[in-house]
Amino acid sequence: MTEVILFPDPVARAISFLTAYLPVDVWVSQDIPADRPEELVTVTDTGGAGVHDHVLDETRLTLDIWAPNSPRASQLARTIYALMRAWPGAEPGVYLRKGWSRPAYFPDSETRIPRYVLTVTFSFRGEAVEVRPV
Repeated sequence: MTEVILFPDPVARAISFLTAYLPVDVWVSQDIPADRPEELVTVTDTGGAGVHDHVLDETRLTLDIWAPNSPRASQLARTIYALMRAWPGAEPGVYLRKGWSRPAYFPDSETRIPRYVLTVTFSFRGEAVEVRPV
């Protein structure tokens, strides 16, 4: 047997957190669904520094936020930005790190739908687990 530190899926945790706080008509996912909703947030793991202090994994997440018009996209992006800043105080094992970008306006190049993009960096605490050979 070998003990390893297993880290949580940061995208799944972010989706779960945002889904709990955003209105039900805001779709939060890792992928863009075929029947694209008017208000959509995608969460993508875009790297990060990785493991530090043995039990923490630094992860960078990029969030794309679409809405039917620019004012609504801006409002939704700023709400999500505030939620991301509050996340470490709301859930154990989530820690704020440096390396954030505030919401920036980037209309979707294919659809021209209003879109904001922001990048956040967190560390997530891993859990020690025993792994057995097969």
